[in-house]
Amino acid sequence: MGCVTGRGGQLLQKVSQPPTVGKTYTMTVMVKALREPVQLRLEIERAGRPWDRAYRGEMVTIPVGEWTPLHATFTVDKPFPEGWQAYVACFDDGGLFRADVLQLYEGTYVPWQQAATSRENLFANPSFEAGVAPWSFSPDVNRNRRRTYRRASFMLSRILANMGVGATPPLLEHFATPPGGGADAETVLRNGDLGADADANGTPDDWAVSLYAGTADTAREQLPDGAGWAQRMTIAALRDDGKGSAMLAQHDVPATAGQWYRISFRARAEGLEGVRVPVALVSTEDWQAIVEYQRFVPAAQWQDFSFLVQAKRTAEAKTRFQIWFDRVGSVWLSDIRMAPVNAPDQGRWLAGLYLDQPEEWDDPYRFFRW
Repeated sequence: MGCVTGRGGQLLQKVSQPPTVGKTYTMTVMVKALREPVQLRLEIERAGRPWDRAYRGEMVTIPVGEWTPLHATFTVDKPFPEGWQAYVACFDDGGLFRADVLQLYEGTYVPWQQAATSRENLFANPSFEAGVAPWSFSPDVNRNRRRTYRRASFMLSRILANMGVGATPPLLEHFATPPGGGADAETVLRNGDLGADADANGTPDDWAVSLYAGTADTAREQLPDGAGWAQRMTIAALRDDGKGSAMLAQHDVPATAGQWYRISFRARAEGLEGVRVPVALVSTEDWQAIVEYQRFVPAAQWQDFSFLVQAKRTAEAKTRFQIWFDRVGSVWLSDIRMAPVNAPDQGRWLAGLYLDQPEEWDDPYRFFRW
């Protein structure tokens, strides 16, 4: 359900068979709330004017993730020659729920499994096996009542400006932090700043450089500003068969299935204009990617690169994080990180932009296009 008014939204079906006055009927449905609890109630009314009720239940709070029976038993006290229509009503703005096994039968309440074999269900297609029909969903939507944080911030700023007071839209504060939440956790890569080289062999500790080319070399170099280190890899000439590669890699990098990570580093290149350089974390058992391959195009000047990736499976060892290229040229890499972060599709990115609740019928945005 989207933004609703007091009328709410109804999942309903019209029953053409009129009820018998004086008899007892029961309506029941299995419901489950999604994302957050919702309030629902059962209603049965005349299928035509004046739409008077045969039954109107009380609001019931349905918990999240748990199938809950919602049922009502009532006695018909007046004729409904037009037939009747029964529905599940929801009045929560943004409420989400699932419904299944809807039943309307003569008699008192029994569990749905027993009713399925012993009672005649007046509803057609009670579990949606045949699609949606003859069920319908009738929400009462008023889009002008939706208040976005952007509109509210703009209107407040405009009012303050008319009073001679400056204002900074708080919406901008939401974009101060990149997707995935706040500060990154500890990187899972070791010696990511390339600062340690205990044996002074030109390759940072915990890292390996693989050169496969006619002429190639590598070196650990201090950055021009003296603030850190970079690893240079150079392919001066390919092999006679026209092939070659240079790779910076680290083994046994852990990953957890479903966890999001931010891979970030600084890089520059010479002689590789427009070449896309791949980054990957792979299993050394079957050489399948643990995170999706990413690619970047380094330029002659130092640039920062960042990728949000999600691990496909869990691995504590027998993995390899690798950055490599296969053309003649040079690549410099520095400050390499792979840190777990919050999921980019959760948190402020969903909740921060739409902080709205129905408050009034009017919205100046609708009239003045603010």
